Amino acid sequence: MQRNFHFLTSSTYLLCVFGAAFLLLVWPFPTIFGPDRPVAFFVYLYVAWGGCIAAVFLWARASARRQAQRRHRMLQNPPGEESDPDEDGA
Repeated sequence: MQRNFHFLTSSTYLLCVFGAAFLLLVWPFPTIFGPDRPVAFFVYLYVAWGGCIAAVFLWARASARRQAQRRHRMLQNPPGEESDPDEDGA
């Protein structure tokens, strides 16, 4: 599960989302439906935009979760403070 968060929080994921959005919304794909089917064209545009928004939403949630995990680890083990295994009270 950690690997999924790693890919979702990487800049490669955002680059893939941008590339997919660019390919879906530039010239050849929107003209597939032609001028005789405007309803299908608008449905296509709304689905493409919705998919892009959902992908960015997933990125934002994964980034926030990963950042919260890092913060939690930093609070548990502050830098410069090393735990001595011999300090267990014995």
